[in-house]
Amino acid sequence: MALNTNGILTDPARGAEPSDWEHSTVTPAVTFTWHHTIPWNCLAAVWNGLVAGQHWAAVETFLRLVSAQDPAGAVRQIRSGTLMDRDRLHTQLTWQGWNIVEGPGGDFREGDPGEGYDKWSIQGLSNNQRSTVQAVDQLYMAMRPLAARPPRPGFATNVPNLSANEAKAVEKAMLQQMAALRGKPPMRWNPDAWEVVREGQADRKLPSLWRTPPIWRKRA
Repeated sequence: MALNTNGILTDPARGAEPSDWEHSTVTPAVTFTWHHTIPWNCLAAVWNGLVAGQHWAAVETFLRLVSAQDPAGAVRQIRSGTLMDRDRLHTQLTWQGWNIVEGPGGDFREGDPGEGYDKWSIQGLSNNQRSTVQAVDQLYMAMRPLAARPPRPGFATNVPNLSANEAKAVEKAMLQQMAALRGKPPMRWNPDAWEVVREGQADRKLPSLWRTPPIWRKRA
């Protein structure tokens, strides 16, 4: 189990995807995936740093941001090393809807940053989607330097040593973006947010299959 009873994520494994999320479907079929905007390794490191440093106010704010059930109760369990329902919390930490964009994956996408920051253009987005993307940008600016801090003595490399001032700064950033982000669903497949690198051509005899698969990249 990647999420321990003391709240520390001990390996980079992601939680299970939310069971009620379903990918868009098109014909011929395209492989869609859930793209993290703020990379999971950054989110996990900041979470670990806050928990290991016992920055409990910031931990509770983080839990509120990811819509965890009873954040105050979860903090009490973490403090006593008795965290319950860890599978659900692991999923919530990993798959915040506001941090997820559905788009082509695998061979259908060019330029996937992997574990890098997936910065999105506001072109082709609705006003609501633009506000989400901009809020996530602001949050990442606060989280990125903390995730890169040296590890806390006695802990693994994915547990940065965060000071009280650093914890307060990221807590402030989370509170500032809370209204714009909390409870948002993932951004669904929106072709206007992507540029076509190669037009796809369906097979003439078997139109449910690609003769030439399309390729997209996110708008710059």
